[in-house]
Amino acid sequence: MDKKISLRTMLLLNFVVVAIFPIIIIGFVSLRNFTFSMQDEITNKNFLLARSLTGEVERFLDEPLDILIRIEDIIDKKEMIPEAKINDYLDSIVDNSDIYDLIQIVDQNGIIKHLAPFDQDILEVSISGHEYYKITKEINSPYWSRTFISPQTGRPTLTLSMPFKKGMIIGHLNLEALNSIIDNVNLGINSYAAVTDNNGITIGHLNPTLVSERFSLHSLKPIQSGMSGIEGTFLYKFNGLEYLGSVSVVEHTHWVVLVAQSVDIAFAPIEKIRNFIFAGIICSIGIALFIAVIILKRTLKPLYQLTKESKRIAEGDYNFNLHPTGYREFNELLHSFTIMVSAIKARNDELHDARDKLEQRVEERTAQLIKMKEQAESAKASAEQANAAKSLFLTNMSHEIRTPMNAILGFSEILSTKTKDYVMLHYIDSIQNSGRALLKLINNILDLSRIEAGKIILEYSAVPLRSFIEEITGFFFHITTEKGIEFIVDAEVDLPDVIRIDRIRLRQILINLIGNSVKFTETGYIKLSVSAERVREDNFNEINLLISIEDSGIGIPEDKFQSVFDEFEQLNENSILINDGTGLGLTIVKQLVEALNGKISVKSVVNKGSIFRISLFNITILSEDDIVKNDNEISDFTRIRFMKAKILIVDDIKQNRELIMGYLEDFDFSLFETDNGHDAIKLTGELKPDLILLDMKMPETDGYEVIKELRADKKYDSIKIIAITAHAMKNDEAEIKGITDSYLKKPITRTELLNEIRKYIPVCDTEFDDFVLPPTHEQLLILSDLINKGDMYGIIDYAEKIKKTSPDYKDFASIVIRLAENFKDQELQDFIEKYRSYT
Repeated sequence: MDKKISLRTMLLLNFVVVAIFPIIIIGFVSLRNFTFSMQDEITNKNFLLARSLTGEVERFLDEPLDILIRIEDIIDKKEMIPEAKINDYLDSIVDNSDIYDLIQIVDQNGIIKHLAPFDQDILEVSISGHEYYKITKEINSPYWSRTFISPQTGRPTLTLSMPFKKGMIIGHLNLEALNSIIDNVNLGINSYAAVTDNNGITIGHLNPTLVSERFSLHSLKPIQSGMSGIEGTFLYKFNGLEYLGSVSVVEHTHWVVLVAQSVDIAFAPIEKIRNFIFAGIICSIGIALFIAVIILKRTLKPLYQLTKESKRIAEGDYNFNLHPTGYREFNELLHSFTIMVSAIKARNDELHDARDKLEQRVEERTAQLIKMKEQAESAKASAEQANAAKSLFLTNMSHEIRTPMNAILGFSEILSTKTKDYVMLHYIDSIQNSGRALLKLINNILDLSRIEAGKIILEYSAVPLRSFIEEITGFFFHITTEKGIEFIVDAEVDLPDVIRIDRIRLRQILINLIGNSVKFTETGYIKLSVSAERVREDNFNEINLLISIEDSGIGIPEDKFQSVFDEFEQLNENSILINDGTGLGLTIVKQLVEALNGKISVKSVVNKGSIFRISLFNITILSEDDIVKNDNEISDFTRIRFMKAKILIVDDIKQNRELIMGYLEDFDFSLFETDNGHDAIKLTGELKPDLILLDMKMPETDGYEVIKELRADKKYDSIKIIAITAHAMKNDEAEIKGITDSYLKKPITRTELLNEIRKYIPVCDTEFDDFVLPPTHEQLLILSDLINKGDMYGIIDYAEKIKKTSPDYKDFASIVIRLAENFKDQELQDFIEKYRSYT
């Protein structure tokens, strides 16, 4: 009897643990989660209501700004409204709009020139002393003032001032409309909405009296958070009641919008549903206990006997004796149990053997998996290390090569302006061409690395197609002329004027392809063809751009059509001996074409020529209005005078400093130099330079540390910093541009440097009256070649051609005389005498 009670107690406890206890836990967890979920939903709904009200307020503020913009547009176009009618025009806006109580137009000195409603007494009065006028003048953009009670209307008012080229447009807004916006918000009992300015003063409320009395809500926690720029939902007490308040900040004016509900009303549905769920849990537990007691009474006795025997079998004793009972189902269970025990005993022996074998196999497989994992981790680490080493190598290679290239190209550029000896100019030109070729190689390697890493960035812009084609044509005109190759350009008549594409990458593609044609073509022609086809008949905004480059050069074997696009691939050993190159050009071309959503193919016959065809798909057609013009770039600084200024040059390499000083020696600059960042900081404090030209990579204190030190002190805020570095990786460029005023990448040219300096140091208005422009380097080279060939008629024809275009024919004549004085031909002597009349 005692055993039956013990078993019943055990099963009952198990039932409580297995069934009732989880019901209680799940019920209370669900109830808790439901409560939090409902609270979050109510809180989010309240905040969304605040954001919605904020949106209405922002739309209310957008309309006044649009009105001022329209006024500006009308005034700028004098033919639309004469000066005498501006006051009438402003009156019509004030009369027909509930937004503005007053509109004024002032000139550049703050003198009122037009106003509505018109008042002769304040016409020509200066408002330049007003705070909103000063701030608007300083920021040069629309400014929303603090709110105030208008002395004319007695209503809450806001001043919106907007600068334009003739002065400033000022409007005084009527803020009573805020109350009507709040009226449209659906709020319950003991709930309200309000709009305050950034001082916590009520400017909009369901109760207009609070607005007129300038009621302050500054002490409320939500308002204080909104004034600090923090949006969200808060619990707070007001007039003895607890509220749920959500605040949102208006973008233009930093006003605070508050939507508040009584906590009792807001959370009432939660309490009701929570009580209902709690009652359901209690009922479920009671029903479960009732069913459990009934089942236990009917099954405990035979189950207890079976449980006892099962324990013995579980301990390994397979000899058991169970007597049949009066229950048929239980007797069948006993029979099945007996069969099961016999099977278990037989299988138990087999399992012991299988377990031993399985443990051995698991150990072997585990060892294999551990070894495979170690190999995979080692391979991954090697790949990551190789990738990091590659990036480090490219960065260091770029810096180490660009640094001497900066000196080579820079000093050769200076030398080309210091000498007029055509032989020396020819040598200098060779130096510069070799330097540019090496720089092109570095850029090709970096481009290939970026493409392989998937880091190439395309910069799309509006490109005038025909002028772009002319630019490419001009780039190769002289070299094809010197080689005696005909350069043919075939551009379809119906090409679009402007397309959207990455200009730099398209230029890189064409220069590589045409440059290859020039390199491998000794006689005959090179032909550039450009055409367009519609993407679809009903689509007038997109085209497929088709480009082909055809030449009569050495050609490509058919089995090399695909391999020419592989890295470091050239046609054969002979082509390498005849033509220099790395074999990277066509690889980069193919990958750039594919990056621009295109494809490239080649057809060729050996010793007859090649045709490269490019198809760029879905190119957008733009208008000329989309072209961003840069009229500020200057290529000729010989007519320019800078204002006096102090410039500090910081670079650890002496040649780089000497190069920059050579670039700047012709201008009225006070130049100072140092080779380290520590002295740069010290000299900045002593000299107070107007501009710092700063190398970013230096030993010990580098450019980054110099900038960090100077930017930390506000007294150096007016000093402009131009970074000059040999780093060429995109992540370095982004970081440098973020902390400096400008950025130049080595090697730099004199024109690039002076154009950047011109952004920060003013240029004098006067020009040199006695200025004489020397002949160009290109003109000297062509003339020198004609003289070496003894082509006197070519000299005359070329000089006459230059005469029509050169503004400094006088100086050019002297050089022609000096170069041609060894010729004895009478026609040439007459020609020289003609030139002497100009010298």
